[in-house]
Amino acid sequence: MPGEVLDGFIGLGVGMNAVLSPTILPSGSFARGINLSARGALVHTRPGFVQESLKAPAGVFQGAGVWSLESGDRIAFVVAGVVYVWVVDTAVLHTVGTLLDATAQCYFVQAERYMIIQDGSSDPVLLQDNSGTPGIVPSWEYVSPDDAGTMIEGPSVPPGFSMVFAHGRIHMVPTHIPNTVPPQEGRATIISGDIQLPSAARTLLEFVENDYLSEGGANGLPLELGFVGGLGVVRNAATGTGAGEVVAIGRNGVVAFDFSIPRSMWKTQPLSKVLFTAPGTKSPWAVLSLNDDLIYRGLDGLRALRYTMSQTAGGSGALSNTPLSFEVGTFLEDDGAYLRYVSATACDNRLFLTAGGLKDRYFRGMISWDVAAAFYNGSPGPGAYDGLWTGFDMAQVLTALRAGVPTAFVFGRGPVLYSVDPDASVDTQLDGTRTRIQARVHTAGLSFQDPFQVKKLRHVELWLSGIREDTDIVVYYRPGGYPLWQQLGTRGIKVAAGSLPQVRRRVRVPLDFSQDSCDATTGEPLYSATAFEFAIQWTGCAKIERFRASAEPVGEAPADACSETESKLLSAGAASGVTLADDSYSIGG
Repeated sequence: MPGEVLDGFIGLGVGMNAVLSPTILPSGSFARGINLSARGALVHTRPGFVQESLKAPAGVFQGAGVWSLESGDRIAFVVAGVVYVWVVDTAVLHTVGTLLDATAQCYFVQAERYMIIQDGSSDPVLLQDNSGTPGIVPSWEYVSPDDAGTMIEGPSVPPGFSMVFAHGRIHMVPTHIPNTVPPQEGRATIISGDIQLPSAARTLLEFVENDYLSEGGANGLPLELGFVGGLGVVRNAATGTGAGEVVAIGRNGVVAFDFSIPRSMWKTQPLSKVLFTAPGTKSPWAVLSLNDDLIYRGLDGLRALRYTMSQTAGGSGALSNTPLSFEVGTFLEDDGAYLRYVSATACDNRLFLTAGGLKDRYFRGMISWDVAAAFYNGSPGPGAYDGLWTGFDMAQVLTALRAGVPTAFVFGRGPVLYSVDPDASVDTQLDGTRTRIQARVHTAGLSFQDPFQVKKLRHVELWLSGIREDTDIVVYYRPGGYPLWQQLGTRGIKVAAGSLPQVRRRVRVPLDFSQDSCDATTGEPLYSATAFEFAIQWTGCAKIERFRASAEPVGEAPADACSETESKLLSAGAASGVTLADDSYSIGG
């Protein structure tokens, strides 16, 4: 076409990048992603959320943990002080009892065959599998610390907060430092339980050594780093034994404890070392091991604690504390008071992190970070961000085995439980309601190979594949740097029931010039600019193979005069555009 200039994209495998202005984003990046996946380098609708048949009474959700046994995985969780256990493979829910505070945040750890649950003040809940027969729904036994002669011999797990099981011991943050009169605050210390004996696994539930061996006591942080917000284990630390150190992440730094040495030497050997005085964590549910890294939700975003070995075998290594989430920082502006409820999990080579705090323990969605991106986009970086996945208010994410396959689960209000189903093209509720997923991608600024030439936008075209549901497309545009969006046009695609995934070539969405569209402060038409950004929103299930925009070069003067009267007030209205909310999509809405 004479006078026509074209610009667009094919692959977006580099992922979301909100650090740079859209006008200078590198090829393969996009400015914002909602409910999409960039796996395979072509953006497409995210996997569906499928509601599970978990029916627990309504109440305050206080936390959950995965209890993994040879007979199958369970998810233990607490609502309004009541402890429940849900068997993943059979979907059977067991009510253990009202055993904890009705509102406090809860902490979970699996120590060998036992599940331990804390709330910081109540007697810890200790669960064991009494069945011993795989495939049979087991019975559950609650053992309180003062039930003499049943399962615990000697002092058992004291009240506390974060816990980790490493080197055959339970290491935990106690509510109070043991044997202090009056009781001293224990949130900045760690205490360790007895070592597990091969002939008596229950010894790991005892804290006798803490009172008697080498004077026991608590290990404090070497510097003033605040309360311990989370515990983890460094997987490939270059220690003399080859075992990882227990890492305590305070508010203002990270400390490693080498509990691999004999306990009798803890007072005579260097036991702790400060790794970093960097932003720490308040998010105990968001500390997890991923590959060789220890990932945690820091005060300033997602961080990775890693040892980078300088030699293939043996030798010293370089330690780093790497920020990971600048690309999605716009989603991580959570109020500090609610960071303690942020959770993270890893599944299917993705890391999920709840984000967008709603001020009441819930979050508007979860960030998806594809850590396998290097295999399809050739980037040497650690991964690519898909953006934010929404659909319901999310409380906690975690991963459990279902029929031997790792599956991501998400708790929502109710409580309700959803799983992430890679084969689902829609979100599905327990009553069978199917909701088409609304996805959106914000493109980089397209300058049509000339960032200084003014162009008049004409139309856009999309090449689509993998269309498995009726799909409605809405395309928005705005001049580079303009804060509000204009609707360019819409298209609809119908898919017959039972049809194979369909393909569409050159789906054209023309610009409707009959609609008034001008900059309220300058009087210039918004379809005339040096560069344009596009927001492609589709409700259904589709993959964008490629996208192309068409424009016409024009002179520096506005191509047309606006019919609106010039105004110095720029606001979201009929004349100036609309905003696009990240959480506008709701399952069942």
